[in-house]
Amino acid sequence: MAEPALKMTTALRPRGPVVAFINSVSGAFNALGSLLTFGLMCLICADVACRYFLNAPIAGVAEIVEISIVAIVFAQLADATANDRITRADSVIAMLRMRRPKVARSIDFMAALTGLALMAILAYGIIPAIPVDYERGYYVGTVGLFTFPVWPTKLVVAIGVILTGIQLFFAALRALFDDRSST
Repeated sequence: MAEPALKMTTALRPRGPVVAFINSVSGAFNALGSLLTFGLMCLICADVACRYFLNAPIAGVAEIVEISIVAIVFAQLADATANDRITRADSVIAMLRMRRPKVARSIDFMAALTGLALMAILAYGIIPAIPVDYERGYYVGTVGLFTFPVWPTKLVVAIGVILTGIQLFFAALRALFDDRSST
């Protein structure tokens, strides 16, 4: 009996060239977030070494870290969502999946829709700001010491929000059609 349910689970998972493309773009953005994390780690270590050995800190490290953290989170969010690696307390939902799978699927569906609505609100707020920030030259930092434009970070956040929204849409479809009680 478990075998047909397993076939239904794999048969109803969103797939095809569009889904494969979205998943590969999400994976690429995850890799970008990892590279940014590594770069920040190197920059912070270099700053500490320069402060200690040369008594000359690297200008703008605090601003770079501040703006990069946001980009890293949103660059990796879509891939984490696609691979069901979002941090959460799932002891209750795990119990429900075993005892009341329809209730658990309903909760998963509502959680995915709520996340999708949040991503839509974020996209609505951030996408129109990108060209404005670019045209007006908004930046973080101190003029004459270190400045960095804001629009690249907002662009990464916008792409991450859109990709995460698509992944949440796929999660809603899985919650509607997958039989997770057999997996």
